[in-house]
Amino acid sequence: MNTALGSRGEQLSEEIKLPPFSLSKQLGIGKNFADTETLGGFYDWGQTWNKKLSQTSSNKTGLASLGIDLNTKINRLVNIVFDTGWQLRPAPDSGKKGAFCDFNIVVGL
Repeated sequence: MNTALGSRGEQLSEEIKLPPFSLSKQLGIGKNFADTETLGGFYDWGQTWNKKLSQTSSNKTGLASLGIDLNTKINRLVNIVFDTGWQLRPAPDSGKKGAFCDFNIVVGL
């Protein structure tokens, strides 16, 4: 579990992206294939807390992660996102830091 719950919270997220490029142009794929790729890095930090103290949980919980992402847009209809990174702070009740990976495909008509 990599979740922190609370009635109050703060979040900070920072991304650094390299200039966009076209993989299809570099590979010489047809003129009708329009793509844009971006490669970047990110840092995410957040903390939650409860206004009222609970006997079953701590008052304040924080998470942080660092990683890289690749975003591909194809013909303005398909968006593919791949994120991978490392948890810098363990999630509540986990006690473990570790790698994570996220993959999404969105298709619009």
